Amino acid sequence: MHRELQREALTATQHYSMDMDLAKLYEIVTSCERLFSSPIPPNMARHGMRSLVLQMLLLPVVLAGTMPPLAVAATVAVTSYIYVGIDELGVQVEQPFQMLPLWQLCHLVQFNIEEAP
Repeated sequence: MHRELQREALTATQHYSMDMDLAKLYEIVTSCERLFSSPIPPNMARHGMRSLVLQMLLLPVVLAGTMPPLAVAATVAVTSYIYVGIDELGVQVEQPFQMLPLWQLCHLVQFNIEEAP
């Protein structure tokens, strides 16, 4: 950018605007690096999964006297599917950089910037 400013390919206003945008981008990258490097306690995920397993094991016992066996099985299956899905979504939210294809997106943005006139 500095060379472009010296060659007068950029005006001072354009240079300033681009410099401010790069500063904002640097702040965002720094925030993402802090998010990426902050550890998540493994006991939190383990505790949630253990509680979920306990609930799924005890749910048929609680429902056994109030519903026919086939209805109990269907209720437990649907409930288990929903709660295990919510737990999996929680895992993905905890580690977004492992689940989302952000590196491919970054490379695509870098390629587009390099190819821009």
